[in-house]
Amino acid sequence: MNWIFDSALDARTEFEKSALMGKRNLEALFQAQLCGYHCFVEGIHQVPPLLAGQSRLSQAWASGYRLAAERRG
Repeated sequence: MNWIFDSALDARTEFEKSALMGKRNLEALFQAQLCGYHCFVEGIHQVPPLLAGQSRLSQAWASGYRLAAERRG
């Protein structure tokens, strides 16, 4: 569970830093997607609050979650 919080925090931090610099950060989106994947594996079915407040991060999380669900079949 701590890994999921850390992953969400990293994604949000990277996203906000890049927004302040006026840049797009694919690393933040990848981190959010990875977090979604691991949330599915761990049985966590809600977007972490750190990601839920930003639609792009929330969408990336959902993408990772769906990918894990498809692979688990």
